Amino acid sequence: MSFKKLTLILPYAEADAVADTLMMLASVPGFTQYSAEGFSRAPLSLSVAEQVAGRKRWMAMDLILAADDLAPVLEELQQVHGGMGLHYWVTPVEQSGRLN
Repeated sequence: MSFKKLTLILPYAEADAVADTLMMLASVPGFTQYSAEGFSRAPLSLSVAEQVAGRKRWMAMDLILAADDLAPVLEELQQVHGGMGLHYWVTPVEQSGRLN
């Protein structure tokens, strides 16, 4: 079976809503959520306070999914959270497991 890592970058205020959506999907066994700071050369995308700080606060989420589950998860996120400006990327997972 092939796996993919889906990384989501989203507005901090939307993290709980996206987490709730992900936890309702049977194809998502779990995920890691963490704070991230985004840097941009496009100052108009930043508030005045963010321009002074030089970065924007985001929430990031990493999910390891079966490759076949990737498209349905993205479709659900688009349907439920499509207008929030959620950014994502997908990377292959060569190996995954648990060390006990």
